[in-house]
Amino acid sequence: MKIYKLYVPGDIIEPIPLVIPSGNVETHLLVFEFGELWNGLKKIAVFSRDGESTKYTIENNKRSIPGDILKEPGEFTLGIYGYDVEGETLICRVSTNLLQ
Repeated sequence: MKIYKLYVPGDIIEPIPLVIPSGNVETHLLVFEFGELWNGLKKIAVFSRDGESTKYTIENNKRSIPGDILKEPGEFTLGIYGYDVEGETLICRVSTNLLQ
């Protein structure tokens, strides 16, 4: 499995080029290092391709790149958001830039 380390100290994903061959399924793992701003937040990765976005939970600061994103050649984007709720009240929400 190929591992990519991404740094998210605030609301910016510190970029690295992600050049990944198409056709792979569960073979590329993103490992995130989040800054203090993200402490206590539920983290969600949003992968977008061809105008469609899909959300995936980030568990233990890791998320594999879904096979449906890599099934065909082309570009995709990745954004992350984190949130905390208390009851039905949104306490905090942080969103990042899009990484292409």
